[in-house]
Amino acid sequence: MLSSWPVPGQDGRAGCGGQDRSFVLSGDVLTAEQARTAGIVERVLPAPGFQAEALRLARHMASRPATALAAAKRALIEGSRLPLSEGLRLEAGLSAERLASPESRALQEAAHRRYAEAADTDRVTFGDRR
Repeated sequence: MLSSWPVPGQDGRAGCGGQDRSFVLSGDVLTAEQARTAGIVERVLPAPGFQAEALRLARHMASRPATALAAAKRALIEGSRLPLSEGLRLEAGLSAERLASPESRALQEAAHRRYAEAADTDRVTFGDRR
């Protein structure tokens, strides 16, 4: 069943409008590509390799600090129920809490050390980002 609240509405609150509304009301079955285009799903994968990609994504998310993932989920879920200005305020507060956390401070200090140790011509990367 398609949720009636999948995307932000024009007032900045989560809501169902336009094409999404017609999907809910018609009961039509969407193709994977229609769901992706409508923003109902983030990506569409072919059957071959699906499990490997799902596991890769799950491992990637699990490699991040659990408190950061929890804060992101809270911002997405609670923020979608709020007017835009309040959702942004919630997100800012959660971000400030995360930036002040011991995990974040340790990452910031490691970044400062890596930059300080690098030559001006060095390319400095972190984690699996290239």
